[in-house]
Amino acid sequence: MSRSPSELVDALDRVAAAMDAETAAVRRGPPDELAAAAERKRLVIEASIDILREGEGIAGAAIPAERTRLEEAGQRMQAAAQRNAATLQGALEGARRLFGCLAEAARQASSTGTYAPDGSRRRTEEALGTIQRSA
Repeated sequence: MSRSPSELVDALDRVAAAMDAETAAVRRGPPDELAAAAERKRLVIEASIDILREGEGIAGAAIPAERTRLEEAGQRMQAAAQRNAATLQGALEGARRLFGCLAEAARQASSTGTYAPDGSRRRTEEALGTIQRSA
């Protein structure tokens, strides 16, 4: 089935919107909102993958006015992808720094010892190891 340039523009716009929604969710912070936005992005990309793969062929057969719309949609999606990638990378780096701080705090508190959920004394090295593995 031959697809139209308008279908490709719509697919590019849907993917860009899904990326922007995920970026906004990361910035707002609620984990459940981020998970829903990430899932939506995945589903939109999966639903659009076939037409996105046909993009060059569709663009090659487009008339000049359609090519302009395709280029604009492609630029919107590329900009959304760059914002999304930068935001996700920043969130990852922030999480790594947080776990690093927690590991350092555990290391500094090693002389005081800690207790396991059952009340038994846990060696601080065990707690520190758990934090470091998480980081």
